[in-house]
Amino acid sequence: MEIQSSRKIARKVTEYNGKDKRTLEVGQTNPKADRVTIGGIGERVGETARDLFLPQNYPNSVSKDYTATRAWWFARDVFSNAVGYCSGAAIGSALGIHPVWGGAGMASFNMIRDRTSQTVGFASSFLTPTADKNPRPWIVTGELLESAGMTLETAAASYSDQLLPIALSASVIRVVAGAMKGAGRANIGPRQAISDNLGEVGAKNGNQGFVASLLGAGIGMAAHSALSSAIGTGPASTLIAAVGSVGAIFSTSMMVNSLNMNPVNETAIDRLAESLDNNGEVVKPFS
Repeated sequence: MEIQSSRKIARKVTEYNGKDKRTLEVGQTNPKADRVTIGGIGERVGETARDLFLPQNYPNSVSKDYTATRAWWFARDVFSNAVGYCSGAAIGSALGIHPVWGGAGMASFNMIRDRTSQTVGFASSFLTPTADKNPRPWIVTGELLESAGMTLETAAASYSDQLLPIALSASVIRVVAGAMKGAGRANIGPRQAISDNLGEVGAKNGNQGFVASLLGAGIGMAAHSALSSAIGTGPASTLIAAVGSVGAIFSTSMMVNSLNMNPVNETAIDRLAESLDNNGEVVKPFS
């Protein structure tokens, strides 16, 4: 059988199938070529998506726990961004109710909140050495606090007179949560990038997070719009934040359960190996 790569056959082609034969007329569509073309497009789209969101030579270029941890963290990001949209909507609603926070007042509000957060950030940095040694409970606790902080912010829509104390309290909680989670997650990336590809893994994780943020914000926006007309802005924001927080906390707990990471044991093994190499002796525990 004579085969041409184009969809349209430029001349008559005779196909033989056992005893039968048929002729394709000039200009007739070759269905087999159509299937190849569509399949090729799908394959190229799949390859492009893979290049955008996964490291090269995946899964051999990352640790075995990479897929599970990233899947759960993607879900966590979706929930968290839905909550974040509602907390932002609540703060915006409260700011709109009180003209004092408009114009220059907005700058004062942001300055007070940011400086308070930075001050707390200095103090919370003392948590990082402990969190780095035992990351799982610190990551989950940090997620609990962050969800609590964002849910607290949604109360601003219902209690707009208390906007400043609510916003400051929520910011303080979220800063502490960020320090705990950041310290706990700091070593995950280097451990999962097993092919000297930490930069690429970080970039691909960022692409995954971008998609999750779009999904989460879209879900939060749609849910907030639907519920606000029924129960009001404040209750809608708080309800969505509560549900989203549960989802974020659950996803985070599943993520840490998927981690193959034991820093304390690994440190002890490193110390033992170093002592054997240097001195030929086994060091005492905690010496």
